[in-house]
Amino acid sequence: MNNFWICIEPSVFIWKDDKRVLFYNSNNYEKLLQERHDSIKTIVDNLIDPANFYSALFSDADMMNAEFNEFLNNIVKIKMGAILPFEGNDNKPVTIPPYYIFPRDFNLLKKREIDYFDPHMLRNLKDITIQITGKCSLSCPSCSYFYRQKCHCSRSENELSMDAIKTIVRKIKLTGIQKVDIIGGDIFRHGDFCDVMNVLDDITQTKIYHSNFKFINKETAKLLLRNGANALLKILVEPLDIWLDELHLLFDELHSFEHELIWAFSLTSEATLKNFETLVDKYKISNYEYHVLYNGKNMDFLLERRFLSEEDIWQLKLGLKDIFANQMLNKNFFSKLFIHADGQIYEDQNTISIGTIHDNLENILYSLMNNEGAWFRTRLRNNVCRNCVYRFLCPPPSDLENLLQRNTICNKY
Repeated sequence: MNNFWICIEPSVFIWKDDKRVLFYNSNNYEKLLQERHDSIKTIVDNLIDPANFYSALFSDADMMNAEFNEFLNNIVKIKMGAILPFEGNDNKPVTIPPYYIFPRDFNLLKKREIDYFDPHMLRNLKDITIQITGKCSLSCPSCSYFYRQKCHCSRSENELSMDAIKTIVRKIKLTGIQKVDIIGGDIFRHGDFCDVMNVLDDITQTKIYHSNFKFINKETAKLLLRNGANALLKILVEPLDIWLDELHLLFDELHSFEHELIWAFSLTSEATLKNFETLVDKYKISNYEYHVLYNGKNMDFLLERRFLSEEDIWQLKLGLKDIFANQMLNKNFFSKLFIHADGQIYEDQNTISIGTIHDNLENILYSLMNNEGAWFRTRLRNNVCRNCVYRFLCPPPSDLENLLQRNTICNKY
């Protein structure tokens, strides 16, 4: 009887559940989904065992089993691993499985006072959204839904004072923030709008002003995108099943600002999807984004266009860093904060406030890095997803799951 090694490539991840095992190669995105037949259970468990360094022994007698032989052939065929001759235990092949240790050991930091400037902690904040005012003349039926799913305007009677905005800008200068989103309500309705603009000009990072398309024309665009402002304008387009004539006029009027605009389309039905595709094609819009959003009554549309099927997951192509990120943190929330017009700070707009603009920002960030909140909300913390073979291929939990009070937005569950 002859023995052999099966040795798995270091770029391959192996995940299993009670019935299946998934091999995923983060280099070429190849996947092998295999039923855990009795014939391969032992070798799969041996490969997963960290003590075996991605190598396991088998014999030519094992290869007499058709299921086992097919499994080996598939591993080699799609370059998941190789079969090597056995030359004694002293020549065991060794592969380091893909494993990342996230630097979350803040025990030392917890033991000391943190009411002082710590540039290392502040670097963890990369993206902040500031709602300067909640005041708005519109009464959008989806207002209470959209802002809880993405960075979006929302209506309230609150407004940040000039002193509050100055305080926020001063704190931003001490952080590693790369982008600042400015939202309303209607940002133009702030009581001290011109003074606010002057204060915001002190922010050297890229600023993105968000406004409903009904408040935008050539003059308001020019006001936001004035020379030296280092700013972009994100125009929120909704609903797309009416107002088409107004949109056609606006596209023509804003043509000269083409490279400073981001058109953000909210899709809530098949009709809005069709209109979106028509507009993008007609005006050759390249700088756009679209979001399939829940409006309280379009669950069927979400199931069709937003929820993931197993086929959708199978088409995903994630590299090594993407998998590591999904294992350790939540890319939808990590390094981001939202400041509402009442001064409350949120890491997730579907949960409670984590502080106010008057609190020490370093304290807030220490707390976020040491708790199990949205920044580190992974599929492993979800009872439904925890044992699924796709748990690290699927996108991390999003606002939508919280809004719908669901564990996942895949069609499997």
